Amino acid sequence: MAFYVGLLGIGVALTFGILVRIGSLSGIALLFLMWLAVLPPKNNPFLDDHIIYIVILVGLLIVHAGKALGLGSWWRRLDFVKRNKWLE
Repeated sequence: MAFYVGLLGIGVALTFGILVRIGSLSGIALLFLMWLAVLPPKNNPFLDDHIIYIVILVGLLIVHAGKALGLGSWWRRLDFVKRNKWLE
């Protein structure tokens, strides 16, 4: 059950552009642990779908996704987010 709640939280964060940093880092950790669970893979270990999704989430972190599209700009204007920078 906790796995599905975590997936829901990651999906909501990335879909709406709120808490993208936390959602991306959580998604990276979750995908990496899922990749570790199937070692050794049947196919190429470096072209696995988990690794590709990790690269995409790292890209979202680098370009600060959520600022241009989604509710990220509204989220950053809230007072409690301005006081707590880790919530961006």
